Amino acid sequence: MAQATKKNKAIAEKVDRNKFYDVADAIKLLKECAKDRKFDETVEVSMNLGVDTKHADQQVRGMVSLPNGTGATVRVAVFARDEKADAAKAAGADIVGAEDLVEKIQKGDIDFDRCIATPDMMALVGRVAKVLGPKGMMPNPKLGTVTPNVEQAVKDAKGGALEFRAEKAGIVKPQRPVFTSVRNSPALDVIRQTAVKNSAPLHVLGEDFEIDYAGTRHFASRTKSDSPFNVRMLGKNGWCNEDLQLSLPGDHQRTNAALAVAICHHIDRLGWRLTADQIRNGLRTARVPARIEVFSETPLIVVDVAHNEASVHELVSCLHEMT
Repeated sequence: MAQATKKNKAIAEKVDRNKFYDVADAIKLLKECAKDRKFDETVEVSMNLGVDTKHADQQVRGMVSLPNGTGATVRVAVFARDEKADAAKAAGADIVGAEDLVEKIQKGDIDFDRCIATPDMMALVGRVAKVLGPKGMMPNPKLGTVTPNVEQAVKDAKGGALEFRAEKAGIVKPQRPVFTSVRNSPALDVIRQTAVKNSAPLHVLGEDFEIDYAGTRHFASRTKSDSPFNVRMLGKNGWCNEDLQLSLPGDHQRTNAALAVAICHHIDRLGWRLTADQIRNGLRTARVPARIEVFSETPLIVVDVAHNEASVHELVSCLHEMT
């Protein structure tokens, strides 16, 4: 793992890790930190939408036009005939055609970045759906790329219109490490495939690091919440954090703690120095309101905000553990 450079360390010192920045302040800080860079940096924003993309009414997808574009040159192909074809050309489309464009795509000649079609051309476009679909170029009315107003669609595409959508494992970013405790095989398979596709290093609890109780490996132990535990990296020359304790009850919180410890070791190698005592104290004093929060011991009154089926099961298990 590469060590942090002097420039990266200087930037890290400008960030208050105990402060939550609003969007305006965060952008201001990003611009300030980018002053010494000799290239245009990329800013990523990840959002947890809390939706299930398997349901049609929870799909999140659309287009947004950036006021100043993206700075990239976008080549646009348009499926259109007659006046619509003329309008597309006048708007700046790079390629305009019908059957001839289908033949070109079928031969593997895809010299464009965005594809637009008029509604009457969709039957023709369907012939190359298997080619355009996997590349994310298939015209779609929800994205405004199937429209009679090809002139505006071409201008939007040329001006830097971007697609946004919710997708499985969308949080897995190119070349960014991923830490997971997912045990569900289909879900873990999706994460693995996405990680490989994005060249993202993957670290899985139970495979790359583990929770250890008194020398015995437990992936999902049901021992008491206040029992000390260790988190260790598997393999040679692995790290180990010992005698950890949590203020938060519940076996799932020990799983969360194991992920947090593994991430701490990763960012430590990047130059954000974290000692074993800091990690131990952080876990012992962490508080999350309304997360199996005990208001009274006698009688036992617990408040929780379990928001899905899996969370409810964890809550029930934790209540059994506490009683």
